Amino acid sequence: MASIKDVAKSAQVSIATVSRVMGDKKHVTEKVRLKVEKAIKELNYQPNITARRLREQKAKSIIVIVPDINNTFFPDVFRGIEAVATKKGYRVWLEDMQNNPDVERDIFEVLPQKQVDGIISLTARTKKEVIEAVAAKYPLVIAGQYLEDTKIPYVGISNIKAAREVVEHLLKRGHRRIAHISGSQTQLIFQDRLKVIKVP
Repeated sequence: MASIKDVAKSAQVSIATVSRVMGDKKHVTEKVRLKVEKAIKELNYQPNITARRLREQKAKSIIVIVPDINNTFFPDVFRGIEAVATKKGYRVWLEDMQNNPDVERDIFEVLPQKQVDGIISLTARTKKEVIEAVAAKYPLVIAGQYLEDTKIPYVGISNIKAAREVVEHLLKRGHRRIAHISGSQTQLIFQDRLKVIKVP
């Protein structure tokens, strides 16, 4: 089995340079990168992932928390996250909170045992102080839903703008009796969709 020394020798570079190329780090020219990648392929070099993670002090793992995996929306979102994470060398663990904030709190409590590098939560139902306490220890991003008055990063759409555009589209088509089917009014995204929309 080829070692990193063998790759470095074949590519005529240092071991540190091989490590930089594999770690997708900067300060490596395109010519050198291609030489190293060619050597890796020719020697069928398989890096010791466990050793690398210990050196980097990273688990190379991300937890994705979904409200309910039975909701057909979330499997597609999870697959998208997983596809990008895999390209970056990360494993993705799925946690289903089953629409129960207590389950999410349990997930947060066992995080130290799971050795993860970050969390993506597709829900914001747990109390803000609980999520903020977790975000103080781990990189955490909320997606889809959001929390008010917090510095936790959030990825999503403007539900107010989206609701306005939907209603305006229906009005342009001559519809006047428009119903709105909403989710739980305890969640901000559903509150946003019900905010007063002024239409001339």
